[in-house]
Amino acid sequence: MILKNLASKESWIMKKALLFIGGSAPETVDYQKELKEYDYAIAADSGYNLALRDSISLDLLVGDMDSISIEPDASVNTLVYPEDKDFTDTEIAISHIKALEEPHEIIMIGGGEGRLDHTFSLIALFKSTFPPVRWYTSFECLHFIKDKLYIDCIKGQGVSVLGLSDQPISVTSCGLQWELDKFPISIAQHSTSNRTTGNHLKISIERGGGVLIGISYH
Repeated sequence: MILKNLASKESWIMKKALLFIGGSAPETVDYQKELKEYDYAIAADSGYNLALRDSISLDLLVGDMDSISIEPDASVNTLVYPEDKDFTDTEIAISHIKALEEPHEIIMIGGGEGRLDHTFSLIALFKSTFPPVRWYTSFECLHFIKDKLYIDCIKGQGVSVLGLSDQPISVTSCGLQWELDKFPISIAQHSTSNRTTGNHLKISIERGGGVLIGISYH
């Protein structure tokens, strides 16, 4: 089921960058809407395999290429980095998006399973000054919000609200089996294994840096 993100007016105006990363990938149908319109596409290392599967013409491929399984086409603009470096391939890809002339919101596709240190580094991206707005893993779509999120959904989809800050953030919902009413979300306290009750979901936060809303595809 494709989810419609109506989080903010700005998200409709800002240009969109697709970031393909390595690791377990969702089925194309789970993020088909993102492929219909975008302004920039970049892959980090084996994220190239995923972009190739979806017939995406990349603007740039970056990374140390230690996990890529398909030799990149000669026509692909590629920057190879050493294996021993201070940043992950995903962080390097984001730095290239940040350097674009106009700001782009980041849609991250792939990852989320495998090595625990990789997973932690991906979650840490949402605490940075330039976080992705959506992250499609093999199981769910994670939405990063700082104010509110309105989405279309189907009844029974799994929903979790994950904290990113030590300081509690008040979260309120409309459309969940167990509604949240100014529920404090932090690194120490999350809301997990909830589910949608209908075709629409609204989640808002009152203060703080932001939270991750994880919504299963089915």
